[in-house]
Parts: sequence; C-alpha cells; structure tokens
Amino acid sequence: MSASDHTEDAAVDPARRTQDRPADQEHPADQERSAQQQRAVDAEPAHPDDRDGNSGPPGSSADEPPADARPTRRQRLVRSIPTVVAVLAGAVGVVGGVVTLIPHRPPSSPFAESAFSESFNSPLADPQEADRYYASWTDPDGDRDPDDAWTTQVDTGNGLFRLTNRADRNAVRYHWVSVRDHRTGTALDAADRPVTVDVRIPEHGTPASSAGLLYRATGQPRAYYAFLVSPDGTYSFAVRRPSGDGGLSYRFTEASDRIRPGGWNRIGIVGHGDRLDLYLDDTRVKTVSAEELTDGQSGVIATSTGVFEFDNFQLYR
Repeated sequence: MSASDHTEDAAVDPARRTQDRPADQEHPADQERSAQQQRAVDAEPAHPDDRDGNSGPPGSSADEPPADARPTRRQRLVRSIPTVVAVLAGAVGVVGGVVTLIPHRPPSSPFAESAFSESFNSPLADPQEADRYYASWTDPDGDRDPDDAWTTQVDTGNGLFRLTNRADRNAVRYHWVSVRDHRTGTALDAADRPVTVDVRIPEHGTPASSAGLLYRATGQPRAYYAFLVSPDGTYSFAVRRPSGDGGLSYRFTEASDRIRPGGWNRIGIVGHGDRLDLYLDDTRVKTVSAEELTDGQSGVIATSTGVFEFDNFQLYR
C-alpha cells in the first residue's frame, strides 16, 4: 500500500466510518447512551393499565390497595376480638384443668373426733359389778318401779344396751347420762355437742314403735328433743316442752330410703344454738329450729312396744 492511500483512509468522515463498521459492533459512546436510556425506562413508574385497559402483571402496583382502603385502627381492633376471645377461652380452660388436678380436701365431719364413747362391752365378769358400772343406764333414777312396763339390760356379751316393753303401747322410756371427756376427765357440756348412736328395732308392736336420740334433756321440768327412726322406714322429730301436757309433740315424720327396717341405723344430731342438724348414716337430712330448749344432756329414747337396741353411743369434741 502507498503512502497516499494511507492518508486517504485516515481522512475518511467519521459518520462514514460508523456506517462502514459491522452491525454487531457499537461505538462505546453509543453503548453508554443505550445504558442510560435503559436506566431511565427502568426508573419510570409502572402503569396500572396498558393501552388495552388490562391490569398489570401480578405483583405490580395494580395489586396494591389504595391508601384510603387500608383498615382503620378500630377495624383492626374489631377484627382482633375473636382471636382475643379464643386466647382467653384457652387460658380459662388451662386454669380450670389445673384446678381440677389440685386435690380438694373434703369438708370436715362433725363426727370426726370422739370425746366420749360407750360401746356397752365392759369386760367385767361379775354381773353385779357390771350393773354398778352401768347403773346410770339401767337405773338412772335409783328407784326401780315394779309396775314399770320397761326392762333395761346392758348385754356386755354382745355390746348392746336393750330396752324392752311388751305391755304399754303408750309408754316412753329415755335415758340420759352426764359423761366426762375420756382424754381430760372434765364433764362434757352436751348442749351443742354432736352425738351419734346406732339403733336397731328387731321387734315392734305398733306403728308408733320408734327409737333414737335424746337431746338437750332436763329433769325438772322434764323437757327434751327426740330424733326417732321407725321400722316402717320413717324418721321423726319431736319435742317435750317444759310447759305443756307432758306428752311428745311431733314436728314432722318423713320417709327415707336410708333407713334399714330391722337393721342397724346410725343417727346423729349436731346443735348450732337455735337450730339442730339431723343425720342419717352421717348424711344430713334435715335442719330444724331449736329455740325452745337451749341446754341439757344427751341420751337414748324409745316409744311404744317392742325391743329396742342401742350401740356405740358417742359424744364428739
């Protein structure tokens, strides 16, 4: 190649040189301009709709709610109420389950601790000595009436106190005792003290045949409360008033499936001042007013004809 040819090539117009370059080769300045234009396009905000009115692609600004459509604070609070209620309900359930698992102490029984107990099974071999030991039961007045229809017996072999009447249908026999605390030796005030006894009526002669507990009994004038069970499956509450005709006045008579006719029945009384709680087999069945008599001793009582047996007479602390 000659020198003139070389100079001519160097003087070619720049625009022409650009045209003479292959299509796939781009000038660096043109590449920079293309990059800037692309960045400008990327920086433009997305349009919710294209020219055809169609929504933009998923994830574009067309899917975002407008600012005024967002839930208010009150709406958020209202929507959260079901969740809060569910959480509270679950917490209450958990607490209830824990409380259920905690062992609960049963209510204390008024017959839990005995202060005096008479089971009528003294080991005394001499009958006369045994009679003296049980004199307060067999001969409370110290003067036996030969015309008395009642016979009394302490059966130490079977551990029973027995009353028998086969003649006088209208007779009533009762015994009360002044007792001392087994542990301290002091006399027991029985006015409000819980008392129980086991009662059985293996033989009875009339519908009025009954036996049970004497409560707040006094000698002069003679007055007391009586809680009685009968072989027909009923229990009664009666009072003998200090001023009256001298007979028993029945407050009520009711049937109970807790009573075992001909079998042993455990009955109890618990005093609370002006009211008494009545128990059958350690279950309270009735509460009665007791304003007429406020003091006295406890014991046992039987009415009308029959054989009446008692065991395990107890006073409690």
